[in-house]
This record gives sequence, C-alpha cells and structure tokens, in this order.
Amino acid sequence: MQINPLGNQAYFPKDSTSTKPKESTESTEPKSKDKLELSAEAKNIQSSQSSDSKIEAVKSKIQSNFYNSDQVISNVADKIIKDLKL
Repeated sequence: MQINPLGNQAYFPKDSTSTKPKESTESTEPKSKDKLELSAEAKNIQSSQSSDSKIEAVKSKIQSNFYNSDQVISNVADKIIKDLKL
C-alpha cells in the first residue's frame, strides 16, 4: 500500500474568503464556571491562631527526637497494623 502526501492547498486554500475569521454564533462567556467551597472546619483551621502553636509544638518534638522514641514508633506500628486488619 502506498500513501501519497496531500499538498498544503487541500488544507489551506488561498482564496480571500477563507482568510477572514468566521463570526461565531456562540457566546464567548464560559458555559460553566468552576467553584471552590471550603468547609467551615477548613476555614477555622486557616484562620486559627492555635494551628500555629500546634505546628511549633510538632517542630519542637521533631528537634528533640520525640518521634524517634521506641514508644512512639511502637504506637504508630500498632495503629498501622490495626488499620490494615480492617
């Protein structure tokens, strides 16, 4: 089977009527608009001053190697096992 290429003239006619943009009958406004809704809890977290203190507490625990203790690792492992058993 042989495939012969088509010339550009088949796709881009050179007459003056084809170079004019077509007038659209459709509205240029979008048909639907995206919308974002935040829950009340998310808004509270975002505006909460206590979240900053919680972040600082976690940072402090990381620096003091609290999360590297055997007790914390054991608790996390137990919760993972419990969740996997469903």
